[in-house]
Amino acid sequence: MRFAPDDQIGNYHVERELGSTSTGTLYQVVHVVLPRRAVLKVTALPPFAKLLLREACILEALRHPGAPQLYESGLLADRRPWFCAEQIDGVTLVERIVQGPMSAFETSLLVRDIAAVLEHTHRRGLVHRGLRPDRIVLTPHRRFPICIPDWSDARTHDAAHAIPHVPSPGSRQYVAPELVRGDVVDDRADIYALGVI
Repeated sequence: MRFAPDDQIGNYHVERELGSTSTGTLYQVVHVVLPRRAVLKVTALPPFAKLLLREACILEALRHPGAPQLYESGLLADRRPWFCAEQIDGVTLVERIVQGPMSAFETSLLVRDIAAVLEHTHRRGLVHRGLRPDRIVLTPHRRFPICIPDWSDARTHDAAHAIPHVPSPGSRQYVAPELVRGDVVDDRADIYALGVI
């Protein structure tokens, strides 16, 4: 079941569909009372319910300005889970690269900021597993200069190898070899991706 503009999910009115990910459909929504726009993700199929709930729990555990803030989560009448998180506005790293070369200084700040998010992630016992340029948003008007909005591939250290990772064709070059092989994955997989970026 898809949602249309003005449908209500929890405390949010749907404005428009943004697209889909491997685990669900994304909607731009607005809170019914608060002046807050957000992104709401709802699973399309029951097999992805656990993955969507895991992503919501990961966002809640992160609590870092380099990741979207989780606002709310719930279940639809048909028991499909959903969560609502901060809408991240900015340009992706891919879009920035297309604009032209980055200075050494700009590049060093970018690497520092991404590394700070990854360090925080790893201290929380998590591995992102899906870092790539289109999943990094430059956010000059937020309190932190970058944001990684998509955490659907992330896992805890103890579960980082429990679910095989099949990279999409556009992301294979950023995926650490051990992740492709299905080996145990730790923080080094994210550091590998950052190095390739």
